[in-house]
Amino acid sequence: MIGGRYHFGLVLIMTAAVSTAQVETRNVSIRFTSPFAGEEMYASYCSACHGDKGKGDGPAAAATTTPPGDLTTLSKSHNGQFPRAHVFFSILNGKARKRGEQGFDMPSWKGPFYSLCAGQRGCDAEVQMRVVRLTDYLESLQAK
Repeated sequence: MIGGRYHFGLVLIMTAAVSTAQVETRNVSIRFTSPFAGEEMYASYCSACHGDKGKGDGPAAAATTTPPGDLTTLSKSHNGQFPRAHVFFSILNGKARKRGEQGFDMPSWKGPFYSLCAGQRGCDAEVQMRVVRLTDYLESLQAK
């Protein structure tokens, strides 16, 4: 239903109730960006939690139970090699919390990305392109 560009889904953690430290979530629309523009997608979809520079210091980070990771150190923490497959699948499928904990540290972006092209030919390829371009952009953020 991309003609009308009705975008549904995507739960983002937006704020924390300061006095009770409870997390408030709400449904928001996902804004369309080009599937080829990794930096633009990062700014629209990732920076709220991960911050403008990928350091894990976005405005919604304080509302998460587990702080978002510093995305600029992914290569460093993997012996100097950017973990491309791990990053790709973490974006696509989300990242589950540690064993025994319910929920996800990072949500899956598969559903929201499919909502941008649902019903169109080539939707699978577009979703994969989005994840590839986001992965490319995260690789460009790696500390030297």
